[in-house]
Amino acid sequence: MEASREQVTEHLGELQGWADFVCDALHAPLEHVAEPRALREVRELSWTLREKLYVLRTQVEFSSRLTHSFSAHTRDKERSG
Repeated sequence: MEASREQVTEHLGELQGWADFVCDALHAPLEHVAEPRALREVRELSWTLREKLYVLRTQVEFSSRLTHSFSAHTRDKERSG
């Protein structure tokens, strides 16, 4: 079964929420339990993940709006003649 764009957008939003949680958790004072270089790398990866999820969700939302707008325009044009 194929997921709708709305479902995909919703799931991406949930993933963004988790990515935000991970980013926030990694900003806790962890230097005393983790190697600073490794911690920095993991923080950078979490930021990258959060940014990529945001971009992907934005693209899906834009594509959905564009498709919806085009469909409405085409439907209106067919009705008018």
